[in-house]
Amino acid sequence: MQLDVMPAGHSPFFFQPIPINSADKELLMTIRGIGPALADSLLYHRQHFGPFEDIDDLMKIRGVGAKRAASLSPFLLFDEVP
Repeated sequence: MQLDVMPAGHSPFFFQPIPINSADKELLMTIRGIGPALADSLLYHRQHFGPFEDIDDLMKIRGVGAKRAASLSPFLLFDEVP
């Protein structure tokens, strides 16, 4: 049986919300429901439109509606702006 190991650089975030405004693609993808395409969209939005302030900003991303934003928001920290 092989266990997936979280990279050491991500271990401080284990069981804690991830700061959406400073996380890289790899860290965002540790959240269930965020794959490569959504991670890229989040990074693009952050770079071109500024930091995410709240759950409503998540819904500006194509493919993220109210239900998906609500399921992701407990795993994201919005108020830590770089």
